[in-house]
Amino acid sequence: IKPVFRTKRPAEYKPFGLVDPKQRKVEQEQAKLQVDKITKLEDELQLISNNLKFVSSERDHWRSGTDLARKEREKMAGENNQLRLANMELTEMVEEQGRVCTVLAGELVELIWS
Repeated sequence: IKPVFRTKRPAEYKPFGLVDPKQRKVEQEQAKLQVDKITKLEDELQLISNNLKFVSSERDHWRSGTDLARKEREKMAGENNQLRLANMELTEMVEEQGRVCTVLAGELVELIWS
């Protein structure tokens, strides 16, 4: 004959249905605290999520604004370069015309005095 070993019951074994009312009240309070804590954490998570959405939209807004400003700056820099080149050409033309006028005036004076 072999001996049959059974598992021992735990030291805090309580048969079903025989839970101490104080113990039940403590467990209910702990469950309520956990539910309250979970609710608080969910609210904080929702707040952080909303803050992240706001910050992301602000970032996108400022990024698009800076991109638009950069494109405008590049456009104005190109126009500025073209205007500078036109200004240099006109300055050279005015200097050339001034030299020609001086030469013509000199020749005219020589023609009148001779």
